[in-house]
Amino acid sequence: MNYLIIAAGGNGERMGSNNNKIFLKINKKQILYWTLKIFEKNSIIDAVIISAKSSDQAKIKDIIMKNHIKKVIAVVPAGKSRQETVLNALDWLKTKKKKHDLIGIHNA
Repeated sequence: MNYLIIAAGGNGERMGSNNNKIFLKINKKQILYWTLKIFEKNSIIDAVIISAKSSDQAKIKDIIMKNHIKKVIAVVPAGKSRQETVLNALDWLKTKKKKHDLIGIHNA
């Protein structure tokens, strides 16, 4: 199984936004949609875990549901830093991952 962690715990500060950059729109769709669409179609990635702030999780789940994204298996809490955000997703995966599974990390 090949897992992908999407680290989405940001604030959008570097983008000059007051909101997480994953919600900024390109062609009327959120950046997160475009990211998920690519991996949804990708035959190498089997499952996706998104690590995001609690305040963003409902919006993320709404994007997943409205766009019929099937590969997202969990939305887990982000940490205070990118490292903690990724670690939270890895901790969630600990009980699911098998010895030869691969894990990729993507910056949302």
